[in-house]
Amino acid sequence: MISSESKEKLQGNLQNVKDLLNLQISGDENMDTKSTELNLNFPIIDKDEFEQDLTDNEIFEKLITILSNDYENPQNDKVASIHLFSIKYAPVILEKKFSANELAKKSSIPDTYFAEINKGLNIYKNLLEKKYYSYVERKKILSDNSYKATNHTDPKQIIFYGVPGCGKSHKISEMLTNKEIFEIKSDEEQIVRTVFHPDYTNSDFIGQILPEVNGSKIEYNFKAGPFTEILAKALINPDNQYVLIIEEINRGNSAAIFGEIFQLLDRIEKGDTSCTDGVNKYGKGWSEYFFMNDLINHYVRDLASPSEETEKSVKINGIIFSENTGIRLPPNLSLLATMNTSDQNVFTLDNAFQRRWDMEYISNKFDSTTANEKQKAQYNATIGNTQISWGKFRDAINKEISNPENSFANAEDKQLGLFFIKAEDNKIPETDFSNKVLKYLWNDIFKRDKSIFNDEISTFGELLGTFKGAEAFTKSFSTDFITKITE
Repeated sequence: MISSESKEKLQGNLQNVKDLLNLQISGDENMDTKSTELNLNFPIIDKDEFEQDLTDNEIFEKLITILSNDYENPQNDKVASIHLFSIKYAPVILEKKFSANELAKKSSIPDTYFAEINKGLNIYKNLLEKKYYSYVERKKILSDNSYKATNHTDPKQIIFYGVPGCGKSHKISEMLTNKEIFEIKSDEEQIVRTVFHPDYTNSDFIGQILPEVNGSKIEYNFKAGPFTEILAKALINPDNQYVLIIEEINRGNSAAIFGEIFQLLDRIEKGDTSCTDGVNKYGKGWSEYFFMNDLINHYVRDLASPSEETEKSVKINGIIFSENTGIRLPPNLSLLATMNTSDQNVFTLDNAFQRRWDMEYISNKFDSTTANEKQKAQYNATIGNTQISWGKFRDAINKEISNPENSFANAEDKQLGLFFIKAEDNKIPETDFSNKVLKYLWNDIFKRDKSIFNDEISTFGELLGTFKGAEAFTKSFSTDFITKITE
């Protein structure tokens, strides 16, 4: 079944189609004003056109002659003649498994037209499989609310923020294992994780055309980025939930990295619908807006139907996805991100960007009544060969950082998170503490006022050399501070 948007155009071409293909037309040629369809009966070609005693080579040569004559006929449109040839002779071409490219080459057709034979063959296959939707079928798609193809209509879009080590990534891990929030059967299949950094670009995020060596040839193919990779999976597999995790979202220029994707962050709320193309209807959880991107569109359709020509439409996630379909976030795709509030030399997320996310602050306070076993072990871990616990030191140093008398700008953001440094077997190695915690305190927090340290220490090198053994804290910090962590 071939559908037509225009009755006049259909009637005008009807006789040409019959003459060229000798089609058997079912239905009334004098179509009424409401008719929009033309039915084609198969087989299209005459069974007696190829004598049964012809060899495959002879049939192939005959096809070459027919194609050459159709193409060179000055009365025929070049592209249309190739399409009509391919449709008419598709049964024998497909049955004999003749190469479309070889047919084109032997027929002396310009290489720019080679793809047109495959298009014609795919039109034939799609006609047989009724993959062309009539006007009536399109109306039925809308009335059936087929956009509800997925049961997942509550996507998460959250940025978790707080000081380094406060548990932002841990919060995401907890969410992913909570069956009431996500149904993750395979991390590798349903989760894509990426990290933003100053050199990260929109091409890294979406994907880009890169050279690939294929034998002796160099080919240029589209390499999908993490966004396109997870988007395609979510569109093609509506029964599953998918998650894109962006670590350190403010360490890269998010406005430039997201680019046009920025407008997809607005999702349709419950009760609202957005129908923009006359075919597809989008409901709760879909992006309210869309943008056009040929590379992403082609990648999605090619992944959905790898054995088919990607010029055709495919039905995925309850929508008819064609080359004219805009890119949207589906409701079964969630975005989770982390953001350190104390990082220096990072990019600022503007308010327009932030308001399209749910922002969730991860507290830096330790509560023994609600902490899990891992958090308790981290808090009670001892530092080096001393008897000072990480929790005791952390609480004391954070009070110093937040002390108004010290006049630190954004003091709360500079505090140490519980997992700023990680314990191993209930102990934090002395060298790890020196090179990570002491370095941070000396170079970033107390770089102008070193009164918290032993007044005999004047350089960071001296501090590292002093922080040794059971008396490491006593030799390295001021008497007042030692009293606070030992009382």
